[in-house]
Amino acid sequence: MKSKMLWIIAGALLLLPTGAAANEMYSVRDELDKMKMELDLTPKQTRKVEAILQDFKDQVDQAKDEKKDKLDDILSDEQKDKLEAMDQSWLDKMKARMKGDQATEAPSNRTEENMDRDTGSDRTY
Repeated sequence: MKSKMLWIIAGALLLLPTGAAANEMYSVRDELDKMKMELDLTPKQTRKVEAILQDFKDQVDQAKDEKKDKLDDILSDEQKDKLEAMDQSWLDKMKARMKGDQATEAPSNRTEENMDRDTGSDRTY
């Protein structure tokens, strides 16, 4: 079950736009704090969970960097600028939703498709 949750988090992180702003969307510390509180982790468990979360984040960051490099190889400078603006717009909307500034469905009911539809994104990456 824990492994499944980590893979879901990793998959969600890969869907995030590339670039520095995307790193603002996920924090190992925030996830760890939530798990510590809700799961009542022991100090030993906390250290192990933190290592697992950091390892996954590092892997996802590497995959996002590779995705960005591959996109940079095929996009024109103008397209890169547009992609950056699309990414920033998407991140801003997601941050607003996370803060409760907009009414949303329960996260378990959210899919990439309806998130894209709701945000007006036509992301295909």
